[in-house]
Formats: sequence, C-alpha cells, structure tokens
Amino acid sequence: MEENEVKSPENGVILEKKKTLDKRVKRQVKAFMKSVKEFLMSKNGGKIAPEWACSLLMLETYYEQFIRLTEEINSLDSLIEETRYGAAPSPLLKARDTTAVRLESMLKQLGLTLKSALTMDIAEPVKEISPLEKFVQGKIEKRG
Repeated sequence: MEENEVKSPENGVILEKKKTLDKRVKRQVKAFMKSVKEFLMSKNGGKIAPEWACSLLMLETYYEQFIRLTEEINSLDSLIEETRYGAAPSPLLKARDTTAVRLESMLKQLGLTLKSALTMDIAEPVKEISPLEKFVQGKIEKRG
C-alpha cells in the first residue's frame, strides 16, 4: 500500500481476490510446466537438455503472462475504453495478443503444438530392461 492510500474494506477484498488469483495462476502454470517437462522427457530419452532451461523459462513466463492478461480481460466491464481521442479497445487486448504470439512461437520451438510435433524428428525413449525382466524373458542363461 502506498502512503496516501487509505485502508478500507474494499481494498482488503481486492487484495484477497488478487492473492487468490495469484495462487490459482501459479498452480495452473506449475501444472502446465510439469506436463511440458514430462512430455519433453518422454520424447527425449528421459532427459531435458540443460541448454533448454532458458527456453523453458521463457515458455513459463509467456504462459503466466497470457493467463494473467486473460484473467484481467475477463474481469473488465467493457473491452472498450474512452480516451481523449474517443473509444478505443483496451490496451490489455493488444498485450494479450502479443503474448499469445510469443507463447505460440515457444510452443512450436519445443514441439508442443500438434503440427510441430508431427514434423519434428524426436527421439523415442530407450527403455532399459532390468535383469529381472531379462531373466523372465529368457534372455539370461540359466546356470544349472
């Protein structure tokens, strides 16, 4: 709160709504990133290359921005704002559209869109067979 801001019941309600929204967005982003990492690990032999860390961080940032902007737009009374030049669309719409383009670009780069997943040559994970499975399958010679 700023120095001049008066604490009122409305401010408390707004702060509580903001905290609830923050928690919900963070949970949603965390679940999304977990599924992204699981997908990438399943397609790349169970590993995520360290050089992908920056791309994954950018993906997480863009996804969180997109979710927050969408929530903010949904809470608006009107998508049109009055300016000194007349009615204009909310600047949040342009910000969300820009974030959506960046998010889609990151999704394509990581092979997370349907089209990019079909065109990328992604290695299938190599399943390691345990000694017990080898024995059960009869691939280990039995000592007699």
